[in-house]
Amino acid sequence: MGVIIDLVTHIPEEIWFGKNPKQADTNWEEDLLKTVKPKTLLLLDRGFYHFAFWSQIIEQEIGLLTRIKKGAFY
Repeated sequence: MGVIIDLVTHIPEEIWFGKNPKQADTNWEEDLLKTVKPKTLLLLDRGFYHFAFWSQIIEQEIGLLTRIKKGAFY
């Protein structure tokens, strides 16, 4: 399940469901890129760990806060 929540109103803006309950967060990357507008700040969990995805977010003028995975190397 992937969810975009407005941190001011606490109301979900988007909710995505996958058939596989063990689906990786990275499956929602394309949906996020299509949905989130420039000048938005994303707070993502460590499941979104692709540096290429982070670069796409930055190119779209979207802010990003996340924890990096242990042992990650950029």
